[in-house]
Amino acid sequence: MSDFVGIITEQLLLLFFSGLASLLASVSGGGGGLILLPVLVLLGLPYMVALGTHKSGMLLISLGNLVRRRGTGSLNREISLVLLLLGVPGVVAGTYLVSLVPEQVARMILGALSVGMAIYSYCSKKLTAEHSGNPPTTAMRATGALFTFPLKCGGQNRS
Repeated sequence: MSDFVGIITEQLLLLFFSGLASLLASVSGGGGGLILLPVLVLLGLPYMVALGTHKSGMLLISLGNLVRRRGTGSLNREISLVLLLLGVPGVVAGTYLVSLVPEQVARMILGALSVGMAIYSYCSKKLTAEHSGNPPTTAMRATGALFTFPLKCGGQNRS
């Protein structure tokens, strides 16, 4: 019974955080990598499985957004083509390179990048809530800590 509850809990967490990542990716163009990939790692997936799952999910979210925006005039075809032509080889090369790195090192790199992005976002005058007159709440800071600090440990290994 305990295993069943654990599986259901993991599935509900995954549903919540994938929905949150999808929402952020749809609204701001980002959020998937900073939310979904760390959550998959924290749920115990091996890094490369989590990365592949995350990339597949983000591809589907991006295709959904593309279909929704088609014909609305909110898509610059020339820039989109350049991003596609440069982005696809970059994703392939990056995924290959990270496959050469030991799993624990890849997790530490993910944690360092997440911490770096959190610090940059917090300190950037253009991005902080203080700039808009709304200082970050304790809940916002705790949510950021949830994703950045435990990444080094990152759940049990399911391989």
